[in-house]
Amino acid sequence: MPDLLINLLASLIAGVTVWLAQRLVRYRRQARRQEFFGLRGQTTCTLSVARHFSSPRLASVHRRDVAALVELATLARECGARADLATDAELVREFGRRTEFAVGGPSVHPRVATHLRTILRGVRYAPDGTLVVGGTEYRYQHDTAEYVALARIFGPDGGRPVFVLAGQTSQSNLAAARYLAGAHRGLYRTYRADRPFCLVLRIVEPGTYGIDFTEVAADATDVAFRPAPGDAGRTDRMDILVAGGHGQIALRLLKLLAAQGHQARGLIRNPAHAADLAAVGAVPVLGDLENEESLDAHVRGADAVVFAAGAGPGSGAARKRTVDLGGAVKLVDAANRTGVRRYVMVSSIGADRPDAAGDTMRPYLTAKAEADDYLRDSGLDYTIVRPGSLTDDPGTGLVRVSTELGGRGPVPRDDVAAVLAGVLTTPATIGATFELFAGDTPVPEALAAL
Repeated sequence: MPDLLINLLASLIAGVTVWLAQRLVRYRRQARRQEFFGLRGQTTCTLSVARHFSSPRLASVHRRDVAALVELATLARECGARADLATDAELVREFGRRTEFAVGGPSVHPRVATHLRTILRGVRYAPDGTLVVGGTEYRYQHDTAEYVALARIFGPDGGRPVFVLAGQTSQSNLAAARYLAGAHRGLYRTYRADRPFCLVLRIVEPGTYGIDFTEVAADATDVAFRPAPGDAGRTDRMDILVAGGHGQIALRLLKLLAAQGHQARGLIRNPAHAADLAAVGAVPVLGDLENEESLDAHVRGADAVVFAAGAGPGSGAARKRTVDLGGAVKLVDAANRTGVRRYVMVSSIGADRPDAAGDTMRPYLTAKAEADDYLRDSGLDYTIVRPGSLTDDPGTGLVRVSTELGGRGPVPRDDVAAVLAGVLTTPATIGATFELFAGDTPVPEALAAL
């Protein structure tokens, strides 16, 4: 009998020991998971997502991005945290106060574009969708290979982490979310709770396997957080949003800006025009100047905006009010709300005296004049450029500019684009309103003399 009691007691002790050990293992795993994601204790995280590229509605999200959000929300819940969903337009201007999961590529998610520009400086997307990390190119191959950058970043003062899932497609965003949910224990062993990292994930044969075959193509941590070769020391790269991105002047301007190494983004209404922007090296941004209540989501993260939109010569007076005036005003308001200081307006000669114009031009020039006045009163760092009669002649790079208004003369669209690009990098033009014509002075000299 005593032996039986001893055996029972030993079994009980062993069982309790195993139970306690299992509890301890589960506790440690949970604690490490919470530490890795910055979700210790009862807390809240933010899920920020790009809107659906082909939809004009701000609240529209691709179904695969929705699936990625579900994966991340489940992960947060397993950590004992609550997940709040926000589009880029709804995000509070903060960094590091709460854990954030930012889902989407930089062309459709301005907040991700900002993270890449300021922190993940060795990571960028080429206009054709190629992911470039530290100078290495990862090209999208339909149904064969897709890539996504998965990174954990911290602000300059530390704080809670931001996880960036910047894929070539919404399918690769979802693959990154599932990888993060399944591989976080291994990532914790390598990077603990306080070290930033950046991985390039490859989705292998997605046409056959979907996202079930996802592997690490490269651990790019050592190159992702510093400028890529050839970019070191550059402080002049800007993110520039051009409204009316498919216009004749806008396309020329976007091509120049992209060639100069800037992040050139063009706001367009028609998705069919996206290929034309990509062909000149620009990033297409789908938006509607007339019908969207706010342009904040498109403007946020930019260093400067250019208003080059117009209703066009075949439009009526009412549409000139909604586009040439209303669109410009919306862009001014969005710039003020999102902290974008620099605003360049493409206006027109004759806007200083619209009442002197004939019946055909008066509505257009009146809209331009009121838009210019609104910009001047906005408090932004503005420049108003009033080109003369536009031609398709080849540009010469030689112009005449004048702050004394009332001139007349032609000017090639090529040279208008060159002047706009120069204005963006010439602080001396801030606060200036000038007319622009063909001339005999090189663009840099003409702008420096203003």
